[in-house]
Amino acid sequence: MKFPCSVCFGCFVLCLFVLSANGQTQETKKVKIKNETPPVSTDVFYVLKADPAVKQGEFKRAYDGRLNIYEKGQYANNSKVGIWEYYGEGELQQKVNYDTYELVFTKPFIGISESFILDGSNLKDNNTGKVPTLLGGSSKLFQLMLSNIHYPADAQRMGVEGKIFVSATITKDGKMIDEHVEIGKGFGLDEEALRVIKLIPDDWFPLMIDGKAVETKVVLPINFKLAK
Repeated sequence: MKFPCSVCFGCFVLCLFVLSANGQTQETKKVKIKNETPPVSTDVFYVLKADPAVKQGEFKRAYDGRLNIYEKGQYANNSKVGIWEYYGEGELQQKVNYDTYELVFTKPFIGISESFILDGSNLKDNNTGKVPTLLGGSSKLFQLMLSNIHYPADAQRMGVEGKIFVSATITKDGKMIDEHVEIGKGFGLDEEALRVIKLIPDDWFPLMIDGKAVETKVVLPINFKLAK
């Protein structure tokens, strides 16, 4: 079921000019784009009039759904700069400093049951106490599931419930790849869990060890439960 978006964009200050690296001003224009691919969202930002492919200035993305999920920050010459904030259910979930590439604040990310560091062709336990983090937090993950998951007809008919465990790799640059069902139950549940996991955007803050991003394998459980 889809829920109407409760996010209010508020008032954006219209900044018509920005200072470029060579000390000259460059005119910008405001852009609003609706992203229809799940997770559905709306972007409001500024681009250079001389080159609309270059984002410059304020950026805000608000996701459709009832959980009031949005993110905001600044672009300079098409790169994220400064502090970006990520909200879910109206509360701050994360802060990322893109100048230093540091996750300066995060609420615990619920949704990863295990995490392993990839070391060449081997896996080793992650004993850092940290995990890769989906920017937007657990609220963003939950909203994605709420809006897109469907209970397979075969599983409903047979009364099959339970958790499907899907593994994936979070790369050093925050992409999610190599999704696989590790523990399944059949009856269409495995395929549906994998389909929805693959909808998660490549918008992760990777595991950092000694100031360096490392590739990490994670396991994400999807719980199917029939209404009583």
